[in-house]
Amino acid sequence: MDRFKFRLYDKNKKEMRYEVYATDYDLSQTNDARFVLMQCTGLRDRKGKLVYEGDIVREVNITGRDEEYVSEVKWVNAGFDLSADPDFSIEVLGNIYENPNLLFLIEE
Repeated sequence: MDRFKFRLYDKNKKEMRYEVYATDYDLSQTNDARFVLMQCTGLRDRKGKLVYEGDIVREVNITGRDEEYVSEVKWVNAGFDLSADPDFSIEVLGNIYENPNLLFLIEE
């Protein structure tokens, strides 16, 4: 189960770190906005890549209907705002920190 994996983006070093445990960084004791901790959704995209909070994903309808969406994976209310509809295939395009050039694709 990949649900409780995390990654961490270091804004100063502009570097993403994977396989991070929440206890590795005492983020609760600091007001330092340098680090951004993102949780894995537990899902994999169509290529087998893990999907994390902050990823920019393309969701394509695979039943023949002409539907395609690009969105940012976010935690909303009590879960991730990401289609779990079996009619859609998910592909990670990048993430909001390392690929800000993809932000214009996001449909609100």
